[in-house]
Amino acid sequence: MEGPSIATAQLQVVTQKGDTLVIPVYPKRKGNSETVSIYRQGFQYVALPTQPFHGVVTDKETGAPLADMVVLPEGKRWMGKAVTDKEGRYRMLGLPSGFHTIRVEASRDQPYHHRVDGGGQKTGIEPVRLDFALTKAPWVTGRITDVRTKEPIEGAKLEYNPNRDNKSAWDYLGLDFDVNSRAETDADGRFRIRALPGSGWLFVDHERSYLRASSRDLQGDIENRVTPDKIDISGKEYLSEWTNAIVAVTAEKDKGKDYSITLDAGSTVPVTVSDPAGKPVSGVIARGLAYPWFFWSKSFPAGQFKATTIDLARPRAVVFYQPERELGLLFKPAAGDAGPWAIRLQPTATVTGRVLLDGKPIANVQISSSFSQPGQMGWSEPPKRESAIKTDSAGRFRIPNVIADLDYVIGYSITQGTTYRSGSHSLRLKPGEKKDLGDVEVPAEKK
Repeated sequence: MEGPSIATAQLQVVTQKGDTLVIPVYPKRKGNSETVSIYRQGFQYVALPTQPFHGVVTDKETGAPLADMVVLPEGKRWMGKAVTDKEGRYRMLGLPSGFHTIRVEASRDQPYHHRVDGGGQKTGIEPVRLDFALTKAPWVTGRITDVRTKEPIEGAKLEYNPNRDNKSAWDYLGLDFDVNSRAETDADGRFRIRALPGSGWLFVDHERSYLRASSRDLQGDIENRVTPDKIDISGKEYLSEWTNAIVAVTAEKDKGKDYSITLDAGSTVPVTVSDPAGKPVSGVIARGLAYPWFFWSKSFPAGQFKATTIDLARPRAVVFYQPERELGLLFKPAAGDAGPWAIRLQPTATVTGRVLLDGKPIANVQISSSFSQPGQMGWSEPPKRESAIKTDSAGRFRIPNVIADLDYVIGYSITQGTTYRSGSHSLRLKPGEKKDLGDVEVPAEKK
C-alpha cells in the first residue's frame, strides 16, 4: 500500500471471509508485544500518514551538488526511494513517524561510498530535512590475469575492505561500518573499485575453478607474503579458504594506485581407480577431486579420472567411494606428485551397536554419521547419508561404508515431549574393520 500522503505498508491478506487476525510474533517471549495482522476479505486498512524526508546531497569538500544519487531507508528499501536531481535535491515519501536511518548510494561510476545518517520526529509528520555531504573516495585500479597463461581474466569479482586499524570509514560512511565496495573485471581483466585512504584488502573470487587464497601467497603492498588462515578487517573476519586471491592495498586521498593481480588454476592430474584386486571399477564418486571440493562428484565409469585445480606444492586430500561394493579410500598425495595418481580402493569398515534408554533397548532411534576430511573445515556427510538407519526392535543398528582412516562421529538422539537426549561416539577405523560399540546408553535428558 503506497500513496503520496501515506506511509508505505506491506499487508498480508488471505482470500477468505472473516475478521482481521492479530497474532503475536513471539507469544512466549515476556515483555514483547509485537504482532502481525492477517487481513481477510472485506477488511479495512487505516493507513498512517507519511513523514517526508528531503534535502540535498553534495560533495563535502567543494559543496557541489551530486545528481543521480539514490536515497532510501536503510533496511526498509521497499518503503521509499528517491533520486537526486541536477541540483542534488531529493524528496522521499513513504516513511511513517519516528526516527529513521537513511542511506544514500552512488552509482558504480561515481567516486563516492554510500553513507548512512538519521533523522525524524517520534510523532511528527512535518517534512524532515536531512542533507548528505559525501567525501570523494580514492580509486584502486588494476588488472587480473592467469598466472600460468598470462591471459586476462574476465568476470572476476572483487570486494574491498579497510584494514582493522583503518578508521577512515567513519568519516565516509556515517552511521554504517560496512564499506560494501565491489567491482568486476572487464574483458581485458581491468577493474576499478572505491577504496578508503590508508591500508585495506582486496578479496578476489571467480565462479571458475582457481586455487584458494589459502594455497597462495598474499599479493600487493605487503612484505610478509605468508597467507594466514583469516584476515581481520573492520567489523568482521575473512577466511582465506573463502576466496581466490587476497591483495593488500594502500590508497591516498587524492591519488589512485594500480595493481597487477594473478589467479592460479592449478595443475590437472590424471587419476586411475581400481578395486582391491587391481581391476578397474565403475560407479566411483569422489570428494575433493574438483572444485567445489566440499561436494561429492558425479558417478564415474571405469577408467581414468582427472583431478583439477591441484596445488602440487600442497595437494589436498581426496576421498574416493564406491557405495554398492562397499569400497573407499582416503588419498593424501605427496607434495610434488604430478601423477598419474593410482588409486586402489579398500574395503570399508562397519559399525554396530545397541542403543539403551535407562538400561532398556529402544527402537526407531535415528543413527547419523559424519566425517572430517583433512584440510577442510567442519564435518561432512556421506554422499548417501544413512537417513534410513534406525535401531531395530532390539535397539540394534548397523552402519556400513565407513571409510578407513577418516575421523567419524556416530550420533543418535531421542526427543520425548519437551526433552531431548543425544549422544555420540568418535572413531577412526581400519580397512574392512568391524567395530561393535556394544551397549550405548543415551545420556541424561536435556530440556
